[in-house]
Amino acid sequence: MFNLFLTIFIVLSPILFIPLSVPNIASLQFFQFGYFGTSINLVQLQIFQYGSIILFLSALFERPKRAFNDKWFGALFFIYLVTIYLHPKTVDLFFTIFCGILLYYSVSIYTDTNNVRDLFKAVAFVAFLNTVFATLQFFDIWLIYNKNPEIIGLMSYKTHLGIYQALAVPICFHLNPYLAIIPAVGLILSNSITSIMACMIGMIFMFRKYIFESPNMLILMTIFSVIVFVFLGGYHKFSLRFDIWIETIRSIRFLGHGFGVFDKSFYSHQEFFINYTDAYSMYLDIG
Repeated sequence: MFNLFLTIFIVLSPILFIPLSVPNIASLQFFQFGYFGTSINLVQLQIFQYGSIILFLSALFERPKRAFNDKWFGALFFIYLVTIYLHPKTVDLFFTIFCGILLYYSVSIYTDTNNVRDLFKAVAFVAFLNTVFATLQFFDIWLIYNKNPEIIGLMSYKTHLGIYQALAVPICFHLNPYLAIIPAVGLILSNSITSIMACMIGMIFMFRKYIFESPNMLILMTIFSVIVFVFLGGYHKFSLRFDIWIETIRSIRFLGHGFGVFDKSFYSHQEFFINYTDAYSMYLDIG
C-alpha cells in the first residue's frame, strides 16, 4: 500500500498546474502560509507538505522493510537546530524541513524495493507528459498555461522542466535505453543550460567505465566538455552565476547566516546594483 501512495505522490508532486480558481485553494494557502498568490510554486509546496504527512501516516499501517541507521541524517538535523538557535529567523522553514525528514524516513524504511520499477514508471510517465506539452509549446500550442516566451511543459518555469527531465533521463534509461530519448527531448526543448549540463555530467558518471576504457571516447568527451564550458562561460545568464557565487563565498562567515535568509546586492554587468534572494546554489544559500 505504501508503494501505491508513493507512486501517487511522485506523479502529483511535480505537476504544478492547479489553478487558484479551484474552491478553497486560495483560502487554504492563506491559513497555511499567511498569504496567497498566483505563484504555482506555492501549490507545489502544499502538495509536498501534505503528501509527506499522508505518506508517513500510510506507512504506520505497514511493517518496516528495513532499519533506519542513518547517523549522518541525524547530524544534519542537529545542525539545523543549531542554526535556529544562532539565527532564529530560520525557524520559518522548520515545517518544510520537518516534512522532508518525514518523507526521507518513510521512503527509507517502508519502500518495497522489489517493486521499484513501478516508481520509475511513475517518473517516466510525468516525463512523457512534460515532453508532450513541451513539444506542443514548441509549435506554439498552449493547452494549459497562457502563451509564454519559454517552453515550460507542465512546469511553471523552464528550469523546473529541465531539472525534472534531467532526473528522468537515467531513470528512463534504466527501464529501457530507448525510453531515455523521451525526457531527453523535453530537456533539450527546455533550453535550461544548467539542467543540460547536470544531465551530461550525470550520464558521464554513469558510463565512466566505458569512457575511460576507450581512449578515443575519452578524447571526444574531453573536447566536448571544453566546448560546453566555453559556451557556458559566454552565456550571460549562466556566467552571471559565477559572479554571485564568488561574492557569496567571500561573505560566508564561520557560523553562517542560516537557512533561507540569502539576500544580497551585487554589481551587475551594467555596473548597477541588483538584489538577489537566491544564490543559485542550495549549498551556498545555506552559508
